[in-house]
Amino acid sequence: MTDWQVITGDCLEVMRGMDAGSVDAVITDPPYGIAYASSWKTRMNGEPRKTRANFGPDVFNAEWIPNAYHLLKEDAYLYCFTRWDVAHLWRDAFLAAGFKMGQRLVWDKAHWKMGDLRHYGSQVEDVLVVYKGGPAMFPGGIGRRGNLFRFSSGYLPEGQVDHPTQKPVALMAQFVNDSTRPGDLILDPFCGSGTTGVACVQTGRRFIGIEIDEGYADIARARIAKAAEQARQLELPIQ
Repeated sequence: MTDWQVITGDCLEVMRGMDAGSVDAVITDPPYGIAYASSWKTRMNGEPRKTRANFGPDVFNAEWIPNAYHLLKEDAYLYCFTRWDVAHLWRDAFLAAGFKMGQRLVWDKAHWKMGDLRHYGSQVEDVLVVYKGGPAMFPGGIGRRGNLFRFSSGYLPEGQVDHPTQKPVALMAQFVNDSTRPGDLILDPFCGSGTTGVACVQTGRRFIGIEIDEGYADIARARIAKAAEQARQLELPIQ
């Protein structure tokens, strides 16, 4: 089975200690300055929420981007979740670091989530795709697809963990498959609950996650370890 690890620490410090040109893709959901907190006191299944409903201060910070560029191989993609009103800040930061702009993807969550209660409920989230060099999307003849992805953020087959912005594994696996090949190494500098890592082990990729919050890092390790064991069991020969 593929290798994976989740490192507890500040991604700026951890990434500086990694080898240049060692990563095949970066897929991440960084803080981007919205500072919204969920008013939900329960999880979607009705059970009490076990951890805090937000991250505390949520400040836009693009300092990690030059490090990501340095770590990526010459022909590689980076996916960055964001929101429409700060997307231009990410765009400017990516271009300043040397990235080329690829495309804006739209994730339709199938219902609205956290947001300013005075306005329309926010049902979609943007994902910026940038790249280094000249990589080819859809390796292995997967086939081209549109830039709209509809995956529910509330009803997850894998179950909900206690993290306020958990992403669907199926969505992350789509990005993994579209931009990398089995055996490739994927980095998530803002690992959160480890969804990117779960998608990686399920699709035969290697994974490095970095998470500054020890509690979330533990959740990520538990989830990825479980997914890796399930994948290993599927590979065992039938007795």
